[in-house]
Parts: sequence; C-alpha cells; structure tokens
Amino acid sequence: MSANVCLQDDGDRNYRRPSRAATHHRHWWPWLAGAAGLLTLAVMVASVWFVMVPAAPAALALPRTAAAAPAGPVSGTWIVGQGSLAGFRVRASAMFLGNDVVGLTSAVNGSLSISGNWVTAARFSVGLADLTVNGKAQPQLAQSLRTQQHPTASFKLTQVVTLTRAFTAGRVVTRRILGWLSMNGTMCAVTVTITARRDGNAIQIAGSIPVEFAYWGIAAPPGAGILGSLADSGVADFRLVLHRA
Repeated sequence: MSANVCLQDDGDRNYRRPSRAATHHRHWWPWLAGAAGLLTLAVMVASVWFVMVPAAPAALALPRTAAAAPAGPVSGTWIVGQGSLAGFRVRASAMFLGNDVVGLTSAVNGSLSISGNWVTAARFSVGLADLTVNGKAQPQLAQSLRTQQHPTASFKLTQVVTLTRAFTAGRVVTRRILGWLSMNGTMCAVTVTITARRDGNAIQIAGSIPVEFAYWGIAAPPGAGILGSLADSGVADFRLVLHRA
C-alpha cells in the first residue's frame, strides 16, 4: 500500500494536495513558537534574577570621612587591625543583563615596615575560605579557588616604596607598587594601585589588583548554567587599617 496522503480543501470541494511550502511551514511553526516561548521565559527569569539580587557593594576604598591629624612617628612596624577587608569582584551576565558578584572577608592579616621615608617590607594574607557573597558562604567559590588545598592568598611587596611629605603630613597619596600575589598554589607578579593616608594613630590603605583567572589556574565556579556566565577575569580589592605594633 502507498503511504497516506493528506489533502487540503480549496473551498470549492475540489481537493488538492498541499503545496510543499505550506507543508514545510506547518512543520516548523510549532518549533519556532516553542523556541520563542523559551526565549521569552529565559529573559523573564534572567530579569527577575537580576532584580532580586542585591546591588553589589561598592569597591573597597578609603573612608569618605575626613582623617584625623597624624599622631606619632611613622617609622616602625604596622600591623593589620580591625576594620580591614579584602575580597574580589567579577562580572556575571545572563541573557544580556549584567551584575557584579562580590565576595568579602575580614580574615586579613599582615604587616608593613617603615624606616624613615621608606616602606621596606610588606606582606599580607587573606583567608579565602572565609569569603562570603551577600553574607553567605558559596561552596562553588570554594571549589573554584580550591580553598581546602590553598586556604589563603598572599601578597608580598617586592620593591622599596618612598614615602612623600604629603603622606607624612596626612594627605591622601596614590601609588603603583610591585609585588607577588599567590593564590591557588601559583605566584604571579602584579602591579597594585593603592591610595593611602594617615588617620590619627593609624594608616589606611586601599587598592585593587586586576586578576586574570587563567594565570592562577582558577576555574569558573560551576552552576552558572546555559543562561549565565562569569567573566574570565576580575578584580581583587582591599582596605587595610594598620596600627603600630
């Protein structure tokens, strides 16, 4: 027997075969309608997600409040104290919408040494296992950074930094310094842009470091899904409050 053939009624009760174009059109229409519906749903979900996600915290920087007049000598060893923060900032996108994912921690330690008008040494560490996003721990982040094997990131200054009279007098200064940044078992040379000032008996320093994840072997956190993605680079930033030892 021959295959079944469907016929169309032309309105005059004279039946004719459907054209190849019409058959093709009917074949693809449900698929096109379904794809359009999925796209609309995806855009709606992405929009709702970005609306519900809290606005990303501002980049870490020096306090906006006026600093107190410098007190005491600047020479000596300065230790990281309460109020210090460090974290990261990476761009996330979903269906052409974007938002910053920001992780923060107060698990910051370290010190710097000043002799006369020079910073002769500085070393700081950050507890990566304590990073939170919107106040919550992120298992995917810990997996990506391999915090079980490498729980800390560290920075070591590799140059002597000259202090200006403006800094000694209490004004804000901006410098670019060189150092080694160690994460995920890998150490890379970095250039750090910092701003610093004296505030009473404290020193405040804020800065940022561009981070290309591939340099440190950092993989993108899993779970972004087909509708979302994370940038392959980000920014590590910090705000330090230091007091004389």
